[in-house]
Amino acid sequence: MRPIVILPDENHSNEEQRFRAIGKTKEDRSMFMVFTLRSIDEEMFIQPVSARYMHQKEVSAYETENPNL
Repeated sequence: MRPIVILPDENHSNEEQRFRAIGKTKEDRSMFMVFTLRSIDEEMFIQPVSARYMHQKEVSAYETENPNL
């Protein structure tokens, strides 16, 4: 199983709590996703805001800034 790192995204929304998820696909491509949690009829759902593959420059910067993750 590939680990997924989930971090708060405090800089991009004043109206709802957002999260950033960073992980890898089974093909070993780095992915970046921003999402929020929505409650509908007392059920919790993930609402994607953005999802994309990361560029190698972003992967290197992320690994340098977060060596323990």
